[in-house]
Amino acid sequence: MEDEDVNVVVDAPLSAPPAPAGAPHAPAAPDADRKAEAAEPEETVPPPPRTAENNNALAEPTFDSFPKLIDSAVPEPEADTVEIPSGTPEKKEEDTVAELEEVMEEIAIESAIVDEVKEEEEVTVAQKKEERSTVAPQQADTPLQQLHSALAAAKEQQEREQAEKRQREEPVKQSPVIETQPQSIKDVEVPAATVAAAAAPQAAPAAAPAAPAAAASPELPRQLLRTTVILSSDEKPAETFARLAAGMRDGSIQRNVVVDTIFNVLVAGAFDMEARFTIDDAANIERMLQLLQIGDLSFQAEVWSVFVAVVRKSIRNVEMCSRVGLISRLLDLLQTAPALLSDIYLQLVALVGQYSITVKETKRYLRALKVTEEGKWRRNSLRLVDVMRTLPKQDSTDVFFSFPGTPGAGIFLPPLRSFPYQAGWTFAAWVRMDPPNGTGFEKEKPVIYNFRSSKGASYSCHIVANFIVISVDKGKAGTPIMEKWHHIALSHNYSRWGRSEVACYVDGHLADTVEMNWAITVADTWPQCAVGSAAGGVAAEPPFASFTGQMAGVYVFAESMSLQQAHSLYCMGPGYMSALRHEAECDLPEGYKKFLFDGRLHSSLLSLYSPKNCHGQLCLYTPPHKAAHAHYVQIAHAVMKGGVEVIRTHSLQSSLQSVGGMQMLLPLFDQLDAEVEEGDGEEAIDLCATLLSIVTRLLECSYTFQQQFVHARGVLIIAHALQKSDPRHLTVEVVQCIASLARLCNSAASGPVLLRHLLDHILFNPKLWIMADPAVQIQFYSYLSLDFMANSKFPEHIKRVATVIEMCHTLKHYYYVVAARYPSDWIPEQRSKTLSTENIITIRGSLLGLINKLILLGIPDKEAIVPSPMRDQEIHVLLNLVSTVHENDNLYDVLALVNRLLCDYPQLLIPALDRDHAIGMIFSLLAKPSPLIRIPALKLLGHFLARSTMKRKTEAVGANNALALLSDRLAMHTPHLAMPIYSVLFEILTEKMTPQQMYTDHMPPPKDSRFENPSLLKVISQLLINSDDSQEAMTVRKTFLIDLITMCKDSRENRRTILQMSVWQEWLIQLAYVYPLDEAQSEICELVYDLFNILLHHAIRHEYGGWRVWVDTLAIAHSQVSRERFHAEKAAATPTKSASSGQPSPTGSKSGSSEGKEAGDANGEEDGEKSTPDTPARTEPVYRTPEFSWSRVHLRLLRDLLQSIENVIDEWRTGAAQGTDPSNAVSDAVNHNDNHVFVSNVVHVISQLADSLIMACGGLLPLLASATSPNSELEIKDACGQDLPIEAAADLLSRFASLADTFVFQSSVSLVELEQEKNMPTGGILRETLRLIATCSVRHILACRERPPSFALDARATEKWDSITKFVKGALNARGKEGLHDMEHLMQEVDLTRIKGVVYRDMEETRQAQFLALAVIYLLSVLMVSRYRDILEPPSSPSPFFNSTNDKEASEQSSPSSSGMLPSSSERVNGAAGDGEKEENGMESNGVNGENGNDDTDSDSAIKKEKTEEKEVSAIRVQGGAEGVKDANPHSETELPRLAARSASVSSQPPAERRAYLTSKLCTALESTSPLLREIMTDFRSFFQKTLLGTHGQEIMNDTKVLETLKNKQGSVVELVMLLCSQEWQTSLQKHAGLAFIELVNEGRLMAHATRDHVLRVANEAEFILNRLRAEDNAKHELFQKKAQEELETRKAEEARMEHVLRASRRRDTLVATRLLDKAKGVLTGPSGAWKEKEKEKTEEFWRLDVWEDDSRRRLRFVPNQWGTRHVEEACETAYSNDEKRDGREIEEEEIAKLAGITPGRGQVVELVDESDIEKWATEVDAPPPTVYAHVTERICDFD
Repeated sequence: MEDEDVNVVVDAPLSAPPAPAGAPHAPAAPDADRKAEAAEPEETVPPPPRTAENNNALAEPTFDSFPKLIDSAVPEPEADTVEIPSGTPEKKEEDTVAELEEVMEEIAIESAIVDEVKEEEEVTVAQKKEERSTVAPQQADTPLQQLHSALAAAKEQQEREQAEKRQREEPVKQSPVIETQPQSIKDVEVPAATVAAAAAPQAAPAAAPAAPAAAASPELPRQLLRTTVILSSDEKPAETFARLAAGMRDGSIQRNVVVDTIFNVLVAGAFDMEARFTIDDAANIERMLQLLQIGDLSFQAEVWSVFVAVVRKSIRNVEMCSRVGLISRLLDLLQTAPALLSDIYLQLVALVGQYSITVKETKRYLRALKVTEEGKWRRNSLRLVDVMRTLPKQDSTDVFFSFPGTPGAGIFLPPLRSFPYQAGWTFAAWVRMDPPNGTGFEKEKPVIYNFRSSKGASYSCHIVANFIVISVDKGKAGTPIMEKWHHIALSHNYSRWGRSEVACYVDGHLADTVEMNWAITVADTWPQCAVGSAAGGVAAEPPFASFTGQMAGVYVFAESMSLQQAHSLYCMGPGYMSALRHEAECDLPEGYKKFLFDGRLHSSLLSLYSPKNCHGQLCLYTPPHKAAHAHYVQIAHAVMKGGVEVIRTHSLQSSLQSVGGMQMLLPLFDQLDAEVEEGDGEEAIDLCATLLSIVTRLLECSYTFQQQFVHARGVLIIAHALQKSDPRHLTVEVVQCIASLARLCNSAASGPVLLRHLLDHILFNPKLWIMADPAVQIQFYSYLSLDFMANSKFPEHIKRVATVIEMCHTLKHYYYVVAARYPSDWIPEQRSKTLSTENIITIRGSLLGLINKLILLGIPDKEAIVPSPMRDQEIHVLLNLVSTVHENDNLYDVLALVNRLLCDYPQLLIPALDRDHAIGMIFSLLAKPSPLIRIPALKLLGHFLARSTMKRKTEAVGANNALALLSDRLAMHTPHLAMPIYSVLFEILTEKMTPQQMYTDHMPPPKDSRFENPSLLKVISQLLINSDDSQEAMTVRKTFLIDLITMCKDSRENRRTILQMSVWQEWLIQLAYVYPLDEAQSEICELVYDLFNILLHHAIRHEYGGWRVWVDTLAIAHSQVSRERFHAEKAAATPTKSASSGQPSPTGSKSGSSEGKEAGDANGEEDGEKSTPDTPARTEPVYRTPEFSWSRVHLRLLRDLLQSIENVIDEWRTGAAQGTDPSNAVSDAVNHNDNHVFVSNVVHVISQLADSLIMACGGLLPLLASATSPNSELEIKDACGQDLPIEAAADLLSRFASLADTFVFQSSVSLVELEQEKNMPTGGILRETLRLIATCSVRHILACRERPPSFALDARATEKWDSITKFVKGALNARGKEGLHDMEHLMQEVDLTRIKGVVYRDMEETRQAQFLALAVIYLLSVLMVSRYRDILEPPSSPSPFFNSTNDKEASEQSSPSSSGMLPSSSERVNGAAGDGEKEENGMESNGVNGENGNDDTDSDSAIKKEKTEEKEVSAIRVQGGAEGVKDANPHSETELPRLAARSASVSSQPPAERRAYLTSKLCTALESTSPLLREIMTDFRSFFQKTLLGTHGQEIMNDTKVLETLKNKQGSVVELVMLLCSQEWQTSLQKHAGLAFIELVNEGRLMAHATRDHVLRVANEAEFILNRLRAEDNAKHELFQKKAQEELETRKAEEARMEHVLRASRRRDTLVATRLLDKAKGVLTGPSGAWKEKEKEKTEEFWRLDVWEDDSRRRLRFVPNQWGTRHVEEACETAYSNDEKRDGREIEEEEIAKLAGITPGRGQVVELVDESDIEKWATEVDAPPPTVYAHVTERICDFD
């Protein structure tokens, strides 16, 4: 196993350079590519953030792919085979040998051409030169290369022959070579020179000159014989350059020869761009520079262009340029260089500067960037600035080992006692390849390390092309091209029982892992170990095996390394070279530190050789001493041999640090406005962006620079320089550079402080950007709003409140849409004139987006919002902006932002608005004239109300009744309510706020909408009432009513909400038109009536005490209608005013219609306040609510209410089950518990209006008199003056009676409770019902008796007849239950049923039932007796209700006996009427005086009239006199003969027929009434026996005949009537029952007046309530507005303070930046500064005390004084200059006096300082400043 050769070939991520022109391209490796494509990426730990200080780059590698293990060969001990991974074709040993044999045969065949080559040996030198000049510089095969190739091929051929010979003689088992090339050797084209070299293996070495070697060896190819050596080994380089200089001066040497010679000297041989290009001596570069000064421009361009290409080829060449200080020389040349050479010089400066730039060169570089005294940039200065951007190093190291690649060059380790075995071992190092040529990279095999034991076993690693080859025992060949640093970690993991493996980590990632075995024992010593070379020295080293390039620290660990450890070590960067001992050595994350600094790697260090720890050629041992004693034989130090050296470079960072630090670049920003020469292309360079990119790269590379930049306030200086420079420097590229700088702050160690400076001075500095191009401003603010805030780490460092203040200030003073107008007092800032309105709006959108994100910062979820005082302050600042800006155009977008925040985050905004008292601000916005401001303000209010709690809503809005103020605010600037405003108001009403602002159509309310803010109903109504009659106003009014109807129709809660409002009828009635003029107004009125019907029906049916709502509605409607009539009459009285008033308006406004005038005339007598002016100088009448009178509004409301109640009854009736009686269903529904409130309210409504309607029909007594009197002498007239038409009153009376059937008679509701609720006497409802039923009965009686007059009547009779006709017209036309079913009966069946129901309704209340029975007995008796009289004695005078001509036959058949019975009975009635009449009058007067003593004159007069009417009830009381009843109406003489003839015809009828006729007629008329009378008399017999007493006090009902007549239901009706007509019964009924009936009638009259007075009182109370509410609202509104004004003043003061602070901070920043900039310039221009001009004479320096003070208020620091001078020079000035200075001083003293508040001319300035003091001070000797300065400098450092 010891002789076994194990190889691991790893495909490294190392890319070969492009093949030169004309050279064959290197063949690709398809097998390797396939394996790379098939291999899957390895999982690695995520890279940590990378810091720039230690160059520990943690970012992803910049190369294209990671290395993959493409091939491995681990032979088994038993067989000669090797495991080959899948995808690689297996190649056997026999195939390889066969290929080699074929190649040898071909080479032998081609050796025959050697003889031909000999014939061409005699080629002249001139031909060679000519041939050389024709060869391109990039030719692949030069003579020297061909020579090397031939020698190598010969040597390889010799080795092959020897190997074949050994195999034939003694076969040995060998491991096959794993071919990585896709072609076999025979497929590769072999040049002829190679064949010749192979045929002559004894060729001369390559170091010998080519021409002599060719002459001495006849076997060399013919081409080699023509090679000529230009350089002579005897000529030194200095002599060569001197010769070339002389030849160029005299023209003896051609230019191409000079060029070739220069580069041959540089490379110390035959120069070839691909084969030999390494500069041998740096001194030759200086000689080249001197030589170039002689040549012309084209010559210099040619040489410099080739030289640039040569320098690029090798890092060693760059090192040579750095050693001679090429940068300084090029900078000197650049000032005068033409454009042709400037580009080349700049390329060289960039190339060398990236490698190393010293302090001296840095100073020279900075000096080249200083502008001239004329303020112009030097030539190529801007291009130098652009070059500086590429100079900062990244991911590199300043100290490293340099391996020249010469044989035997490397780091040789001391002998090892033993090599790590069981724990494995790891080799790790940073490597950068620098190949000596570009053509033979496939043949070179640079060794990374080679560790060989004493027994020949070895570990080795070398590179072949792009492959890392790891082998055990012996090494193999290969070459990579590595142009940058790569970290390689090769971990050997030993497994005792399994397969060992080797893991290859490249740049922290696992490239591949291969299994292999090795048999190396622990007992072996390792005397030959080397890095970069073969371990056996030059003799044991194969050709091209030395490593060429650079290495950083070399680590060897005595254990295998894991992936995490390899990755963490890679993240440390190439600059780390310590022993992994302390965590403070790096700033990696903790997750990475634990893999490196846990002590394992430090304790397992076998060797660590760092270029920082070297002394001469000795590499000192760094790891712990225990490892040295454990592993090394003697000393553990290594030795560098063969030209290996330690190279120290100087990065721009380190050099700039020595010059003065990062702040030395800041004065360059102060030169932005310097002039640039045209024509060199420098004007196209974006200087500001370039400088910012340089600053960013430097900060990214060094943590020290970050600290310096922060300490020097670099961002402030840059911002100051940009602000005072031309705005053209602010470009989009500058914005991108600033964004890059911000991203750097996100990851840098000093990032937080630097980011805060960036935020304060650049990002949030509007004055810096306001003058820039609009596109730049838009790009910048878009970046702030989107990209900047999208970063999760940036917002953490923002001063949120200060930033919001700054952004609001920016919106207000910089990016205003319109300038400030009155009453705004803010001052707009100057801005670019190119900013258009669209640009401003775009920028404002970005700024508001930024403010939005700042306010919402730290809110992960809408539901998880925690109160934050900082956020409240931000919202407060935003509201201050809204409050102090009065221009509409400047408020639109701000209000939109607040609305969006309030809509999306109500739990955040609403508490903040409440705490900030923002309601006053919202109402101030509502006073704006523009609807585009008022709508968002209303949205704000709506969102606030919708999302606030009830407590907050009450405290913020309800306590001040602020919503009522909306009507005043919104009506200030518009004549009517617009649809958009109404839409928002309705959203507030329902609190269904939408985020959109609708300006067009109104969306109907959702079905689930509720009145959340019902006070807005009145607000909207008032706005509509006060609007003009425009089309839009009418549309809005109609929409509002439709919305209300929609919401109230299906929502019980909404109806209840309106009903609970105070005096809600007032604004609803005002929405209607009392006198509509057109169809639109009529449509509005219909909608109002529909809404009233819905609300009143709900109140009656569902609300307890809902009847009071109806009473209030009557009263308030009366108040509004009467007010309208008042204004109508007033307008009619003043025609001029009415002509100017225009069309009638809604109630409460102007009206001029004829209907209004007629209504006013009709009620002129009733309204005491309305008077006709007698004189022109009259006073305006004051409106007062008149007595109640009915109007069309009342009638419509009452009819709608009754209709809705009747509809309910119809629903009950139609809802009855099939087969059941509908009346029973109605009875069940009435008595159901759910309808108890409904029944009660209906009964109350009936009770409230019944007596008023009876009085409107004329009263019960006049109607009864008309029904019982044959001549109808009484006039039917409304004594209360209610202005209710009699036909309307009769119709309502009939409907009330019908409702009483259901709600009084069929219900079981307790009337006593209802009476107590209404404070009525007991039984009052039934008595009212009795009066109602009695009136309806009388109406039916009159309707049955109605006859058209057959003769002419006078005017008074005609008026009576018309009134009665109107009264009974509805009954005649009625159908159904209320219709007249039998015209001959005295009373209809429905009337009898109702009267019976009244008597028997509440039998439990005995006294009330007895009273009702007594009154009913009287009523029935009167009606029956009157009908008896009318039948027996037809009227003798014309009557519209009784036509005697129709009863002609009955008159003729009447007998004398029957005609004589009526007078006797009437005499008894008249005789008995005397005492009863007095008692009745006394009772009436007592009742009136007792109950209505405070009534007005109209009521008293009406009652007196009705008292006189009581005496005219003819059936009971007739006027005294023996003549009987006389007709009060005189008749004309032409009527008397007809009357006499009619009487004669009646008396001529036979008695028997007349008796039968009368009896039949009496029975027909009274047979339906007598049963009720008998039943009542029987049921209440005991009561009547005690009550109905005779004239002598006897009981008239105890008589047997009387009882039999009353009890016998089958008895004669005539007998019963005769009983009633008897004198005793007439007297008793008149005295007792008549008294009860009169009391019933008087009570009804009083109740009618009381109802009317009550309605008036309610109207006055409603007016009082409204006035009180207005007064309270005015007081609350005044207080609210006062607080709002105070709050506004406070906000203005805060805004002024904030603006003052911002301006003061900007001024302070300007002063600080100026001072710091001067300080930086002072350092640059100081004695050792970069800008110090050497040629200037040294000037005298002056110092002054700085204004800075220490903690003890001592001024101990000196600063340079550029205006300093000596006193002697001051004294020697001329008098003329003294006079001028004196004048100047006087002016200055005056200015100082003004500033100090001293009045000029008083001499206070002179008194402050005496002249003697000045002279004394001038003679004093100043102390030497250096000591104090040093002391002060120390204090400055401490202070900083």
